[in-house]
Amino acid sequence: MEEQVLSIEQVQELQELGFDVEKHSSMCWIKEPNGNDYILSVLDEFCFESASLRPVPTMTIGDIIKILPKAINDDGELYVLSIEIRNNNYYQVAYKSKNNDYLFCNYAYNSITLISALFDTLKWVIENKYL
Repeated sequence: MEEQVLSIEQVQELQELGFDVEKHSSMCWIKEPNGNDYILSVLDEFCFESASLRPVPTMTIGDIIKILPKAINDDGELYVLSIEIRNNNYYQVAYKSKNNDYLFCNYAYNSITLISALFDTLKWVIENKYL
């Protein structure tokens, strides 16, 4: 499951861009009570019961897909969100027109995960003020 959520570092990047991660999160990283490692938990009141758990809300693949605009109108051209997954080793997250022109395209091969491709797309959407 950890490969399907944003890392704490990715969450911090989004927060630096002014994005409200907690509003769109369904999971959170919590510090193990007797250690320095973080573990994944469902985002609920338990995450925030104890400050010692140091909860960090995080987003899943589904959370990001839900928040990404399904279409972007740029200079009169409509670009639709497209997510392609092939054999678990190739991902493409893009905004493309009906003529297959790309406003944004993020290819991910082999070592890049779907969550990373979606994260890069979300950052691009935020930075370009489409969200």
